[in-house]
Amino acid sequence: AAAGICHARGANADLPPVWMLYLPVGDMAESLRRVEEEGGKVVKVVKHDDGSYMYAAIQDPVGVYFGLVPGQA
Repeated sequence: AAAGICHARGANADLPPVWMLYLPVGDMAESLRRVEEEGGKVVKVVKHDDGSYMYAAIQDPVGVYFGLVPGQA
């Protein structure tokens, strides 16, 4: 896991100004599907030029924001 400050400007203007915890997941597409299935919200998905996932910002059902990144779960 990693963390960073979301400054809520530029590319992140639609995100709140909070510390973001980024969690590695083995399958981004499946993880994003499950976020929505379990009542969360996919706020933003960012991909590389080749179409692979860079990261996704999500919001859990109680309103907490965090990120998912491709990697070892």
